[in-house]
Amino acid sequence: MAMNPNAILLVDGHHGVFVPAIFTCKVSYHTISNVSTDDYAALAYGPDHIEYWEAWDDVLTNATVKSLVTGKEYYLHQDDDLWLIPVGEDTEQDNAY
Repeated sequence: MAMNPNAILLVDGHHGVFVPAIFTCKVSYHTISNVSTDDYAALAYGPDHIEYWEAWDDVLTNATVKSLVTGKEYYLHQDDDLWLIPVGEDTEQDNAY
C-alpha cells in the first residue's frame, strides 16, 4: 500500500508539537467545517494552551477543509506529517494491478 496519490502534504512532521499550530497558519478558519472557534483558537495559541491536544484531537476527528481554488473538500490525516486527503478517498491506495 502507498499513500494516496491525491494527498497533499500540509505540514511536515519535523515541526513536532507545533504541527497543530502551523496548521492554523496555513488554513483559514473560514475554510474549515466542523471545528469550533475555541478549538481553532487553542491551536493558534500553541502547545502551551491547556486545551491544545484535546482541540487537536477534535480537529483531526471532525474537520474538513475546503479549497478556495478548486472547491474540493479534504479531511485531515496525521502520521507524523499532516496530510489533506480528498473526502471520499482512502488514506492508502492499493497499487495492485
